[in-house]
Amino acid sequence: MHSRSRHTEGTWQVRNEPREDDIRYTMQLCRWVLKPIGIWHLIYGHFSQYDRLLSVILIVTCLSTLCFVLIPSGLYTLLREKDINVKVKLFGPVGFCLTSTIKYCYLGARATSFGKCIHHVEDDWRAVRDEDHREIMLNKASTGRRLTMLCALFLYTGGLAYHTILPLSSTIKVNGSLISRPLTYPGYDIFFDPEASPAYEIVFCIHCLFALITYNITTAACSLAAIFVTHACGQVQILITLLDDLVEGKRNRGTTVDNRLGIIARQHVRVLR
Repeated sequence: MHSRSRHTEGTWQVRNEPREDDIRYTMQLCRWVLKPIGIWHLIYGHFSQYDRLLSVILIVTCLSTLCFVLIPSGLYTLLREKDINVKVKLFGPVGFCLTSTIKYCYLGARATSFGKCIHHVEDDWRAVRDEDHREIMLNKASTGRRLTMLCALFLYTGGLAYHTILPLSSTIKVNGSLISRPLTYPGYDIFFDPEASPAYEIVFCIHCLFALITYNITTAACSLAAIFVTHACGQVQILITLLDDLVEGKRNRGTTVDNRLGIIARQHVRVLR
């Protein structure tokens, strides 16, 4: 459980700056899903030589796995499969593979832009001085975390079942002899016999790894969107509280209306940026 505040001398007070715990709480799930696909260090920007090497290895592994599935199955669906019903059924998973690959390349290509957004969020956290404003931001961060967890839950439960249970339950036997062991993504028969051992087991495991990678990519995209949108909502809500306090100045005693208006203007500009 994330600790939101601490009790000191009978009053609730904000922890000392910098609010690194709050930042970690906000970014934790996003970091967890981006690290295994090698994108986190590209986005965040602070990494050692070891982290750089690890990111390169992970990115090469992920791209190789995506291509291993996308190229044979894509060619099979577009060029080799003649049954329109089978072709339509394959368009869904192959299309998901293609969009996941595009999203992965986009995450890598726009890593610097995403990094600027993350640093912007961190700067907003470090600038917080009011406990009520911090509570607003924590509530929005919790919403972003819940959205990320829901996305991961639906993707992993449904997707892993599709990639594991469905192929294994579709095995066809005649008179006790195994004659067919289908894979989730076809198209490998022009290179080797995909139903023979150990080729089938190897391809099956790669398909499972592919599923984990694609669901991590989709969850990462959803997580980034959830963090940025909920954070922006929190900043707008803080701006509303500042506007409500413009005339009376209960939150900023000792300041003039002009001072408070200047704070609101700066907050508004920062939200728009």
